[in-house]
Amino acid sequence: MKKITVSLAAVLVLLLAMMPAACAERLVDQYSCVAGELINYYIGEAPVNSDVYSNDLPMGCILEESPSGDVKQISVSGRPMLAGVQDFFVNIRDFDGTLKTVSCSINASPATPDVQICQDVTCYPGYNVQLSVRASATDGGMLSYQWYAGVGFASVPIPNANSYTYIPDTTQLGGSYYYCVVTNTNNGYTTSATSDPVLVTVTNPTVKSIEIESMPAKTTYSVGDSLNTSGLQIKVNYDNGSWDVVNQGFTAEPSSFPSAGTQTVKISYQNCVCYFYVTVADKEASVEGIGVVTLPKKTEYKVGDKLETAGLSIRAYTADGHYDVSTGLDCSPTTMDTAGSQTITVKYAGKTCTFTVKVTEEKEVIKTITVASRPTKVEYTVGDKLDSSGLVLRVVTNKGTQELTSGFTCTPKQLNTAGTQEITVVYGQYTCTFNVTVKAKATPTPSQAPTPTPGVSPSAGPSSSPDVPASGSPAPDHRTDRNETNSVSTVVKVGLIVAILTLAGLAGCVYVLQHKGNVDFAALFKGRKSKSGDSGSRGKDGKHVRH
Repeated sequence: MKKITVSLAAVLVLLLAMMPAACAERLVDQYSCVAGELINYYIGEAPVNSDVYSNDLPMGCILEESPSGDVKQISVSGRPMLAGVQDFFVNIRDFDGTLKTVSCSINASPATPDVQICQDVTCYPGYNVQLSVRASATDGGMLSYQWYAGVGFASVPIPNANSYTYIPDTTQLGGSYYYCVVTNTNNGYTTSATSDPVLVTVTNPTVKSIEIESMPAKTTYSVGDSLNTSGLQIKVNYDNGSWDVVNQGFTAEPSSFPSAGTQTVKISYQNCVCYFYVTVADKEASVEGIGVVTLPKKTEYKVGDKLETAGLSIRAYTADGHYDVSTGLDCSPTTMDTAGSQTITVKYAGKTCTFTVKVTEEKEVIKTITVASRPTKVEYTVGDKLDSSGLVLRVVTNKGTQELTSGFTCTPKQLNTAGTQEITVVYGQYTCTFNVTVKAKATPTPSQAPTPTPGVSPSAGPSSSPDVPASGSPAPDHRTDRNETNSVSTVVKVGLIVAILTLAGLAGCVYVLQHKGNVDFAALFKGRKSKSGDSGSRGKDGKHVRH
């Protein structure tokens, strides 16, 4: 067993010694290229009748043999599609069976993308603009994109802009630059290419021409009417081929029509003009009748309001047709004086038509009440009654201001307190006040006693002076000084009263005795007057009777 093992070992050693001669290997310089590009990698020469082959050529490559006499040129051609270093062997077997192996290597870089960007763009504010790039790589690698705003060191990557298209912001006027970086990734290796910058200019378009898109609603007028462009639309054509329809921003002339006939109306918009025509009729030439087309905007009023005709238009009918009129209309009445349904008459060109409005009565509401003028008499004495003559109230209501001289009451009516007295004026549920001055009553001055008449005897009978008591009581001492005190004056007054009462009592007694006692006081008094002679009296028979 040991002998067999030794023999096998000897054979193996012999074979290893012979292998360099049977499997000779020759190295070829590494070939550098770009993946996807056509290559011509020269390997070497071999006998013309030799067999050349390889089992691990890079993808996209083939062996080429070019005979020339007794030898042939051996090379690798094609387009290697994978990036990176790729090693492989080329085997050459001679006619005698000798095998030669050539070690080869290709270092392929990923292909640089070919990038083409769109042209510069000019647009209007807010327009939707899309930028795009077209990119390709010869090695079929995977392409990725990143858009940038700006150019040079001022450029910045735009977040989430990772497609071959990009929609920039066009809300602001002005120009902005954009570009795209395209990266090719092949077998884990990458290379990038940057597009040229593209300029996006946002500007207002220039108007090239305008034309009438829609005629105005009103095209028939009367002399003196104003132009009405409601409903007019114009088409605006821009220099970039776009267009728009507008119904404002233009001017129209003439603004009114002074004469009858066909009139040309000129429309101007950003230095461009277009025209349309209207018919102007003589207002009063052939009007056969009129009727209300639109009522005024205001058709409800309150009593006292003025008529408002804004919005009113009438249609004037002629033999040739009709036209509408909104100015030069004569309406009556112009003031709403009566509550209820009010008929308004419209006159135009000698013809009339009517419409109605609603008139309501506005309830009068008092806002303030004040004294406009105080009474004529404003100074009083305690105990006087108030005199309101001349008092004027000013009443302010929602309908205006008025002055009243009656219809109100004043309190208090009796002025019993001295000083400044406030007088309250009541008008309905409203009040106001004014002041008067009240003076206290003056204290009475005592009357002086009368001076006695000289030479009058107390027995001479009642004095004819009212100051002398009829009873013959002694008169008060008139020699008392006139400047005596108030107590003396009071005593004199009391005495005078007593004397008057005494006379009154005496007169009563005389009356009773005369009528019931049959006493002849006349004879009695006559007897007194003849006291110095006969102190008696005579009876019916003429005899003297002594009493």
